[in-house]
Amino acid sequence: MVPISIRLLTQVLDLTFKLTMKSVKYLSLLLITASLLTAQRKLDLQKDASEPEAIKQASSKNKNDDSDVSESDTGAQRPIILKKNGMSAFLGYNTDYFYTSNAFGTDANEIASGVWTNTFYAGAGLGVFDMGNYVLTPYVGGSWMIHDYTKSLNALEQENYNRTQSYALLLAQYGNGWSLRGGLSYLNDRNTNSDTEILRDFIYNFSAMKAYTIDDTTQGIFSASAKYHDVDADKSPGGTRNELNRYDLSLSYEVSKDFMGLELNPKYQITYNDYLNGNNKDRTQFTHTLSLDIVLHITESLRFETISSYTSNDSTGSGGNDDYEMYDLGGGLRLSARF
Repeated sequence: MVPISIRLLTQVLDLTFKLTMKSVKYLSLLLITASLLTAQRKLDLQKDASEPEAIKQASSKNKNDDSDVSESDTGAQRPIILKKNGMSAFLGYNTDYFYTSNAFGTDANEIASGVWTNTFYAGAGLGVFDMGNYVLTPYVGGSWMIHDYTKSLNALEQENYNRTQSYALLLAQYGNGWSLRGGLSYLNDRNTNSDTEILRDFIYNFSAMKAYTIDDTTQGIFSASAKYHDVDADKSPGGTRNELNRYDLSLSYEVSKDFMGLELNPKYQITYNDYLNGNNKDRTQFTHTLSLDIVLHITESLRFETISSYTSNDSTGSGGNDDYEMYDLGGGLRLSARF
């Protein structure tokens, strides 16, 4: 007869082995999921990637300033005041930390994590040209971002990346609050661990914005945009490297209100994506995003902003379940200078 102690030890070892195998299977599933979705989600989850970072973040949100190009870090455009002088330049640094509930934007096996980003940007306005009914300004610039997941999980740590972006655009500003913008930007993501390219994206874009006054402390901002993405990226199994090529159409409305020394910016945005190639050939999707940006101006060049948003994605035609929901919550510091 086998002693009881030996039988107990055998049972414990057997249970430990089963639990270990389950953990290995779960980790493997996460790694496989991450590898399949890496390039696919780079554009899905970062809706503002097509908006040049330097343009989004350079100008102060002080409505009395003679802003270069007025758009917030989350893509919310600001009322524009026509510039009266010529050449201008701007540069800055942003650091953000936020929690995301669904790092890979999946319907199953969601992974939550902290995200830390650091962005350096610079740009220049190449003169101001009076066209009669509007003022036209060409802009060039670029940015570099470090994107790190903070959760200690291999599936996430393998997906840290650096982003380089450059752009050239024309901005037309009208005295009635309308502005039009069109241009080309280039985006490149490289995996931090392997120093390999994840994707590169040429983005052709056109947008229109209307800002108007609601009352002494409140303004409304409506914007619409159309974009085409020409992408070369890591392909999914059986797919093609251009399967992220797509058309984007977006509409948004934001309210900007000054309240007790803070700037409150609730916003709703809906985006329609139509994919063209590979496994995504018949894929279309609608993405709804609700966000609230709260800004505290510390000095003329330094401000603190909250990050809070909820995103719901409804996708069809890809042969899989690409629907997902996610929310982000956090904050960051913005340091900027203009010349």
